[in-house]
Amino acid sequence: MFKRTLLVFAALVAVNAAQLTAQDAKIVDGREYRIIQTNGKEIVGKVTELPNDYKITVGAGITVKIPKNRVYKIVEVKTAGNRPPGGTNAFRRMITDEEIEEVLGSEHVELGPSDIDEEYDLRAPLPVDEVSVREMERIAGVKAKRLYTDHFVLVYTSSLEKARKLASRLESVYEWNVKFMEMLDIPRTTRPDAKLEIFFFGTHPEYDAYQRFNGWSAFGAIGFYMRTNNRSAFFDMETFPPYKAQLEQARNPNVPPQERRRIKNMVLRTIEHDNLEVVQHEAAHHIHFNIGIFPRGGDLPTWMTEGLATMFEAPPSEVGASLGAVNHYRLFHFRRFYGDHGQNLPPLKLFILNDGMWNGFPSYSIGWALNHYLFRNFREEYGEWMRLLAKRPDDFVTRIETSKKQEQFEDIFGEVDDDWIKAFNDYIASIQLNRAALPPDFP
Repeated sequence: MFKRTLLVFAALVAVNAAQLTAQDAKIVDGREYRIIQTNGKEIVGKVTELPNDYKITVGAGITVKIPKNRVYKIVEVKTAGNRPPGGTNAFRRMITDEEIEEVLGSEHVELGPSDIDEEYDLRAPLPVDEVSVREMERIAGVKAKRLYTDHFVLVYTSSLEKARKLASRLESVYEWNVKFMEMLDIPRTTRPDAKLEIFFFGTHPEYDAYQRFNGWSAFGAIGFYMRTNNRSAFFDMETFPPYKAQLEQARNPNVPPQERRRIKNMVLRTIEHDNLEVVQHEAAHHIHFNIGIFPRGGDLPTWMTEGLATMFEAPPSEVGASLGAVNHYRLFHFRRFYGDHGQNLPPLKLFILNDGMWNGFPSYSIGWALNHYLFRNFREEYGEWMRLLAKRPDDFVTRIETSKKQEQFEDIFGEVDDDWIKAFNDYIASIQLNRAALPPDFP
C-alpha cells in the first residue's frame, strides 16, 4: 500500500495542469477563468479580452483590468481544480524579538507567570507524533528529511539552510500568536497533542504533486494549511515557474548586465514579499486552530478566520506598530475592488453573518479591514468576541443559527446599521496607503 502511495505521488509530479499560456489563450468573452499573474497571484472572474488587457468581472459591479504582459497562465475554471481550504505561499527570514514587540505592542502585554500557570504553558516544547511523521516521510519520498523545533516538525526535501529559515519563521509566528492570546486574555486551555506538521518541498513539481495527492490543484496557491489533516505545505519559491523563468533570464549572458541585475532584484524582492505574506498567513491558520484561538471544528465566520490571518501578514517594519499595523497590500486591494470610501462594498451586515457572501480573493481585503477596524477601535469588545469564538463547539457538526450569530455580534459591537457602516468606511478611508510597502511589481 505504501509503495503504491509513493508511485501515485511520483506519477503526479509529472502531471501538468490544463492551462493556457497568455500568448496562446483563446478567451471566450463572458466565461469564467482563473487569471494567474506573473507574480503568482490569481484572480477569478468572467473575462473579456481587450487589445492590451484582460477585463475581469469578479462580482456585481466590480471589474479589474490586468495588462496582458503581466499574465502568466489562463485557466478555465471548470478545469482549474478546487481551491484549498485556506491557502497561499512559503519561507523567509525569522521575525526578531524586537519586531514581534513592534507588531504586537509590548505595552499591551502585562502578564505575570501566575496568569499563565493556571492554564497550559503554550511555550513548552511539544512531543512528536512518530507514526504521523513516518507517514509524511513516505508521502514526501526518498529525499525526505526531518527538522525539529520546539513546536514544529518539518519534513523537507529542500536544502537544510532553507528548511531552517522556514522553521525559524514558524517559531516566531507561534510566539507572536501566544502573545496575541495573552493580550486579549483568550484562555490557554487548548494545547497541541504533538508538534505541528509541515511539508517543505524543494521544488514546485513536488509541491504540486502533494496538492493533487490531497485531491485538488491550484497553480497560484503557493502554500496552504488544511484543517482536515492538520498539516501545512510550502516549497522553495525560487522554483515557482514564473520566478524560475525570470531567474533563468537573469542568468542569461545575452541579456545586458544591468538588466540581469534589475530582473534578479525584482524577482527576489517579490519572493521576499510573497514568502512573508504566505508563511505568516498560513502559519497563523495552522497555529490558530491548534492553540485555542479558534476551534478547528467550529462554525466560524470566514471573514474572521481569513481576516485574522491577514492581520499576521503585515511586515513588522513600522516603528511602534502594533498587531493593528496597516496591511498596505490588503488596503490597496480594498480600495481597488470596493472604492476609496467602500462605496462598492457588498451589504456589510450580510457579509458579516453569511459566509455565502465570501467572494474569493477580493473578500480577503474586507476580512482584513473588519479585523483591523475592530481591533484598533474596540479592543475590549474585540477580545470578548475572540473569547466567544474560541468557545464555539469543536465538533465539525454544530451550526450556529444566523439570528444567533447576529445577536452575538451586535451585542458586542452594536447594531450594524448605516451609522456603523459609515464609521467603518470613514476609518478605512482615513488610512494613508504606503505604496513603498507594496510588492515591487505593483502598478
